[in-house]
This record gives sequence, structure tokens and C-alpha cells, in this order.
Amino acid sequence: MVVTCEQAAAPMTAWTVQSVLVIAALPTATPCARLHARTIAPEWGLHDLVDTIELIVSELVTNAVKDSMDHDERPRFANEHGLACIHLRLSTDRHAALVEVWDENLGLPEPARADG
Repeated sequence: MVVTCEQAAAPMTAWTVQSVLVIAALPTATPCARLHARTIAPEWGLHDLVDTIELIVSELVTNAVKDSMDHDERPRFANEHGLACIHLRLSTDRHAALVEVWDENLGLPEPARADG
């Protein structure tokens, strides 16, 4: 399925059903988010999209976990906010799915160099 920019930026009201998961930014977040996506998608009747949704969730949550680590690759913990969290929102109009993932890092993403 090809999604145009206009469809991707559709107002939230177009996505009639949503599921939200907030999870600690730990390495175990990715398998938990994948299981959540794999469970929710069939309930929404999106059987043909389950594998794709799970893959996208996995990639985005993994990136968010990595971005939520300290410079020494340990989970970020602040006295005022506690352990960093990752937010996953899955939305559907019963035909397509929208996967949104965000972390609590306020900085802009920095591209990394690909290894050989």
C-alpha cells in the first residue's frame, strides 16, 4: 500500500481507533511493543498488515530506546523525571494503520554513519 503525504498527515479524527502504550526505555521495550502490535492489529481486522506493523514498531521503538540511553549506553534516569519512557500509539481507520513512536529526548535526531 502506498501512502501519500496528505494521507499520512490526515487529522487525528480520521483514525477512529487507537491504542497507546507507554513503556520504560529499556532493551525489553522492543519485544513488549512488538507483542502489543502483533496482538492489536488482528483485533482491528488488519490481518494482512500484522507483520508490517510489527516490523515498523520494532524499528522505531529500537531507535527510541537507543536515543534514550546515556552516553555510556545505560538507561537514562533523572531524579526529577525518573526512568525515560517511550510512547507508542497505534491508530487505524480499519483499512490502514498509523504507527507513532516518540521518546522523551528533546534533542534533534543525529544521523549515524552506516558500517561497511
